[in-house]
Parts: sequence; structure tokens; C-alpha cells
Amino acid sequence: MPFGSASDLGMVRIDFRLFCYAFLLSWLLVFPCLARYGGGEGTAEKPYLIYTAEDMNEIGTHPGDWSKHFALTADIDLGGFTGTQFNLVGEDSSNSFSGVFDGRGHIISGFTYTFEFGGYTIGLFRFVNNEEAVIKNLGLSDPNLSGDTLIGALVGSLGDGAIENCWVKGGSINADYWQAGGLIGYISGGRILNCYTSDTSVISYSQVGGLAGVNEGGLIINSYAANIVAGLGSNTGAFIGEGSGGTYTGCFYDNQINPSLTGIGDGDDPYGLTGETTANLMSGATFADAGWDIVTSDNQPLKNIWRMCEDGIDYPRLSIEYLDADFACPDGIDHYDLAVLSDEWMQGLLGTDVDFDLDGQVNFCDFSILAAAWKTTIGSDDYNPIVDISPDWGDGIIDAYDAALFSEFWLDQGSVYLNADIEPYGGDGDVDFRDFAAFANQWFEGE
Repeated sequence: MPFGSASDLGMVRIDFRLFCYAFLLSWLLVFPCLARYGGGEGTAEKPYLIYTAEDMNEIGTHPGDWSKHFALTADIDLGGFTGTQFNLVGEDSSNSFSGVFDGRGHIISGFTYTFEFGGYTIGLFRFVNNEEAVIKNLGLSDPNLSGDTLIGALVGSLGDGAIENCWVKGGSINADYWQAGGLIGYISGGRILNCYTSDTSVISYSQVGGLAGVNEGGLIINSYAANIVAGLGSNTGAFIGEGSGGTYTGCFYDNQINPSLTGIGDGDDPYGLTGETTANLMSGATFADAGWDIVTSDNQPLKNIWRMCEDGIDYPRLSIEYLDADFACPDGIDHYDLAVLSDEWMQGLLGTDVDFDLDGQVNFCDFSILAAAWKTTIGSDDYNPIVDISPDWGDGIIDAYDAALFSEFWLDQGSVYLNADIEPYGGDGDVDFRDFAAFANQWFEGE
């Protein structure tokens, strides 16, 4: 039977259907991997990317991912989740978050989780209990949590792992019975480094503290609390409610906010924990004298963990809280930051072919010479043969070809300081036009 018969057409239809089924099946198998979170693979090199409140809420539904790496890519608002709608991360101490969550300096605002009756171990991360676990570079703004017991804005229960460069500002933490803290509800181990809580109301019947409700065996380093703390029963402390079993280094609390409280609710303040007046906690010298890595003087390039540009204005803040281009005091992006950027723009010595002013660097000075001669030709008053570099070192016009060749030589070795190396995220080893663009994009945006 010749091709084109009903039999041949039937075979074609069958083959086409099989192809469609195979394609659909392959897409369905691949799609869940592509759709999870905002992208990424969950590795240290390619972490899962969290762009939205929905991405953040999804983490709690995938226990198999709790050992993976995550990175927050933007500030997000969780205010759309009320009551107990948000999926907390971690089920219990044996099935806890054991991965790495890097907030990259971003803020999660409006985190709300409230029980009318009942509820225990509440926090954005309910349980963290693994020596490899790390939560870092993350801020919470105005959390609102309430339940029976074991409540902290960031972590409900910390058994092991590290909490680094994290902060909580504003909001309220309420436990009907015990173990409530501005940052963590209950600490039995692990490490808290360079963290703070301020302007948060923390209330419980007992075992309530500005930073944590209980610290049985954790190490807390270079952290402070400046919260309103209230407890009707025993063990109420401005820093830790019950914490004689913990270890403290370079830690502070504001002793004027809660004048009747000591730092530790169940005993005298241990070595490494000090109560200070509000004025002293708004003085950079207090923290510098305690060995903190903090910038305390104006117009100094910043690569420190903590930052206090001017005494008497506010408590110290983490440097990661500031906009990328705000790398010099005072706060805000202005001509001081531009001066730092200019100082660090080009530190390596380059070839002299496009070093028009022969100073050993290819930088804005050379760019200005090129710009001044732009679109001029031989015979023009502004024509500059030095910058007529293409093709064959001179075609009689200063144009895009010259600019393109100039750009190829713009930056070779890069800055040796890298304080202004702000783009892409984490720094690429060069201080160049991309960094200038990131700087310009944030110009005068303020804090």
C-alpha cells in the first residue's frame, strides 16, 4: 500500500501521540525541580534563592531541604500570613533545620504567628539542632508571636549550630507560661555571634529575657539587647531570663529600659555580660573598648562587622544593614562615599596604550580625555590624536571603536582594598563601572 494510506496515517498519529506523552512526562518530571523556590540547587555554590514571601513559606513544607543552603535575595513581607498560616521550619530537635540560611543583609518584616490557645516552640525557625547549621545576615522587623511557651522571633529552640549577624527590631513576643526571648526562646547549645534585639516587647510569666528566655549551654559573643522585658513570675532578665549555664563574651544590655532587672534573671550577671546606660550603649567607645569589630569615626571606609557613625544617635548596627554603596560614615550615600569610591577606583598599573595622561593608571582621568574628544575628526579644534586608537591606532575620528578598545583596557588587576567592590554580590575582585553603577543607583537614598 503506498504511503499516505489510512494505515500509514494511523501510524503517524500513534507515533505523534507517543511523542506528546513522552514530552509531557519529561516536563512533569523536570518541572518540580525548576519551580521550587526562586531557583538554585540548594548547594553552597548555588543555594536555593528566596525572592518572595511564598518562597519563604515553602521552605517549611519541604523537610528534605532543611539540610540545604538558602539565600534571601530581597526584603520580604510575611504580613499576609496570619494566625498559624505560615509554615515554620523544623519539626522537632531530631528533625530540625541543619542547613545554611544567608539573609544577605535583607529584612523579613511582618512575621506573625499567633495561637489563641496553646502553641509551643515558635520561631521563624522552630528547631535548629545541628553543628553545621548556620543562620546569618538576617533581620526581622516587627515580628508578632504568641503562644504558650518556648517562643523566639528568629529561633524557637537552638540546640546546636550558629546564629551570626542577625537582628530583631520592634514587634512583640508573648508566651503565656515561660521561655520567651527577643531573638531565641530556648538555648541548650550552639553559638550566637554579633546579634542584637531592640525596641521589642518580650513578655512571659517566667524565664523571659531580652535576647533569649533560657540559655543552658550556649555561647553568646558580642551581642546586645535593648528591649522592654516583663515577667510576672521568676527568672526575668534584661538579657537572658535564666542563663547561669551559658557563656558570655562582650555582651551588653540597656539597664535603663528595665531598671529593676539584672541581665540574668536567675543570678548575678556573669563575666562577659554588662549592663550600661542608654547613653553608653550609644557610644562607640563602649564597644570598641570591649574588643568589638566596630567603626566609630566619621568618613572611615567600612569593612567592619559593626557600625556606629555618630555617638548619641542610636545603638550600634550591623554593617550588613546598610545599602551596598553606603560604605562610609556618616549614614547615607553622599559625597563621602563617592570620595571612597574614587580613592579605590583603580589600584593596578595597566598598559599605557590607553593611559592617555601617562600616570600609570587607566581611570576616569583618561575617560574624561576620551570624552572631551568624542566625535571629533582630524582638523577639529578638539581632536586629540592620542585617543584615536582604533583601528591601527588612528582612523581620523574619535568614535565608538575607540571607546570599545578603551573599555577593554579599563581595569586589569582591580582594587587592592575592595571596600568599594560592591557589585555583583560578594564582590568580583574589581572596582569598576559595575560598582560605580550600583553606587549611582543608590545615590542619596539614605539609610
